[in-house]
Order: sequence, then structure tokens, then C-alpha cells
Amino acid sequence: MPHASPSGLSSAEIQLDGRRCWVSMTSPGLDDWTQRRWYLFVSLKNKLFTRELLRWFVDLCETRACTGAICVVDEPYLFNRRALLGVDDLPHAELTRLSRQSDEIERKAQKAIRAQRSTRVTTMAWQQLSAAIPAWLKAEVQAAFDHRGNFYEQVVRQVILAQGPQHSQQKLERYAGFFLCEIPVLIYAYYAEPGGVVDVYPGETANVLWQIELGALRDELPRTTAFALAGPKLIYVNVAPQDGPVDART
Repeated sequence: MPHASPSGLSSAEIQLDGRRCWVSMTSPGLDDWTQRRWYLFVSLKNKLFTRELLRWFVDLCETRACTGAICVVDEPYLFNRRALLGVDDLPHAELTRLSRQSDEIERKAQKAIRAQRSTRVTTMAWQQLSAAIPAWLKAEVQAAFDHRGNFYEQVVRQVILAQGPQHSQQKLERYAGFFLCEIPVLIYAYYAEPGGVVDVYPGETANVLWQIELGALRDELPRTTAFALAGPKLIYVNVAPQDGPVDART
């Protein structure tokens, strides 16, 4: 389900190496694409991440002579499974299954890189990004959610987009663990990179991430907002699938 574009966000449809895309940013006119790190954050359960898309991303980075990273988003899905099963600790079999899924995507990414003989694209573990995050960033995001203000409402709306509206509020809050895990990692990846980031994804990103960059949540996330505003602005590329419409980021 598409999001309404927040005020202050500019979007344009383009053709990017044979694929229809929508490029969004809060600062129109950014032209330093090749100086940035290009990320493909691969969601564990999103079937739009095909072998063809992985190869297209690698080709894109090679063609444009830019640095690329493919990262499997696996840790946040632990929270989804806990919410679905109603448990605090996942059984060993569940952990093993999720680990195997992550490893399989990693192998597909490595295969795409080798097939194109790419020297510009590497794989990166989600845990590597997560481990680099300052403790205050994770703590502030969690505290803002616990405050149950605007940030809480925006995260819950994103959960409803991903999981549907049929759940109790308590269940929605449990599913919110996915985004509370994901948001600090993406914020740090986006704005700690000195040259800036291009995030490539087959779908729209969460509106709450744009709200942070636009400064709309500074009352609840003051340090996170200051960190985002001090960094290079994000360029987000929403890639249309070859045979249908895009969906929201999950």
C-alpha cells in the first residue's frame, strides 16, 4: 500500500538502467550519486528480491562506478516471529530456520557479485551495522516509542501497513519491535556515511524515516534528529518490479 508523500519530500519517476524507479529526497537537485554508497537492504521475506534484482543492482553500481553494499535485513524478523508466536524467546528451530534463510540470500548476493565480476559491490552483515550504532540512538528510539506520542503513532501505522489492522494494540506493539530494531540501524547507515547514501529498495520506505530527516520528530527524538540533520541527505530509489506495482517497505 503506497504512502502519502510527507510535506517537504520531492519525488520523480526515472528510468534507471532499464528499470522504472521513483527517486525521493528532501533536498532537490542532489547530483552526487556516484560519490555515495549505494545500499540494497534485502528483506528476508520480501519476494521482490529476486536474483534478477540482485544482478541489476550489481550492474547498476558497476555502470555508475559507485560503491555498493548488499545487506540482508534478518535481525528485525526475530521480532516479527516472536509477535506471531506470542513468545519472548524463539525456539531453536525457528532461529535455525531464519538463519538459513539469511544465509541463502547472502549466497545469492555473493553469486550475483561473482557473476558480474564486480569489484565495487560487497555484502555487509546487518549485525555489523547494528554493532556500530551508538547506545544512545537505540535508547532514544525505544524511549520515544514508550512515550506513546507522535513517534509511537507513526510506528504503529507502519506496523498496520505491514501486518494488517486486525491485531490488538498489544499485538501491534509487539510487531513494532521490527521497526524499533530497524530504524536505528537505517538512521545510522544513512547519516553516518560521510559521502551520503543511496538506498535502493523495491517499495516505498517508512514515512517515519522521512519525518526524522525533515525534523518533524525533534521533540521526541532530539539527538536522533540532530544526527540526521547534520549528515548528508538521503536519496531513496523505489524500484518497480518488472511485472507489477510496488508495495510498502517490510
